[in-house]
Amino acid sequence: TNLETYNFKTDVSLKKEKRVYSAGGHYTLGTSKTNDDSGSEVKTETARNWDVHAKYEQVLTAKVNGFIAAQYEGDEFSGYKQRENTDIGAKYKLHEGDDFNSFFELGYRYTIERTTTRNADNDDVFNDQKGRLYYEMNHKIKSGLSYKFWTEYVKNFTRSEDYLINF
Repeated sequence: TNLETYNFKTDVSLKKEKRVYSAGGHYTLGTSKTNDDSGSEVKTETARNWDVHAKYEQVLTAKVNGFIAAQYEGDEFSGYKQRENTDIGAKYKLHEGDDFNSFFELGYRYTIERTTTRNADNDDVFNDQKGRLYYEMNHKIKSGLSYKFWTEYVKNFTRSEDYLINF
């Protein structure tokens, strides 16, 4: 089997006095090539997902920012054609420095999701109200060497069996 994965990602931010503007996105495509019983090459798509996002933060105090954000994403392998997320919340900075940063966010999320299949009621568009808890830590060890850890829990209040844990 021959596997190929292509990843494209960009993030940009601009800080102006008490405001922070950020935007970005990514696109991932994965394919595999195998030979069937007759020896013919078969190409299969194994992954395809994307997102674009924008965020506005307003500095409220030295440790607290308020934010609003919008994200559009798609991942048919995860069961949805498109998901639109709108967030509002607060960011609390645990530590902010040149080499080490740590913060968490708590917010409300409204989601419109268009699924790849219909449910028993023949619906494929769902509107959900969610809560979001996010933590991020990043450390620059030296020039050109850094690491980042983040984790996110998204609780769905509309459909309680539906939640996300990302890291």
